[in-house]
Amino acid sequence: MDSYEDLERALTQSKTEKELHDGVELIYSKMKTTLENEGLKEIPTKGEKFDPLKHEALMVEASKNHENGEIIDELMKGYMLKDKIIKYPKVRVCKK
Repeated sequence: MDSYEDLERALTQSKTEKELHDGVELIYSKMKTTLENEGLKEIPTKGEKFDPLKHEALMVEASKNHENGEIIDELMKGYMLKDKIIKYPKVRVCKK
């Protein structure tokens, strides 16, 4: 409930764009810390070897700078809660 009320305060009491930005950034930081304390982790992607059990490939691309099957870019973040994937990261993978 705190985050909900913090967002409302940021929206109603911010007088400038910077105040709004700073308020939302503070709320994001608090939410991220709370979720991490509950076991939320981002799934690493860039430079990792593509694993179909951990990643969802949306695009493939040939690249001289990457090995075959290496993740070139993260298109959307993915998350694990403790040991369970709750959102798969969407990635672009090198395919030669």
